Amino acid sequence: MKKKLSLIGVIVLLLVVAIFSISNMQSVSVNFFVAKVKIPLVILIIVSILIGVIIAMLFSVSSSFKHKKQIKNLNSQVKNLQEQVAGKSENEEE
Repeated sequence: MKKKLSLIGVIVLLLVVAIFSISNMQSVSVNFFVAKVKIPLVILIIVSILIGVIIAMLFSVSSSFKHKKQIKNLNSQVKNLQEQVAGKSENEEE
């Protein structure tokens, strides 16, 4: 059932993208410092979205690496504290 819903969702998304593409086919001028390019509006929008997604993914990966490092450090601290507690409890039994 879940696969059918996913398939339906993908089909609906593809239809929306197709309709969006057809309705935004007019050309627009884009100035790149010294060059001027005419491209379809839909291409400009899609490229802009992809660049935004890539930038967001780069920030996410960076944040993920920082969190993994922090988790590793905290796990190390927990292990050290557990060893200290175990050592104290052994000393108290003696």
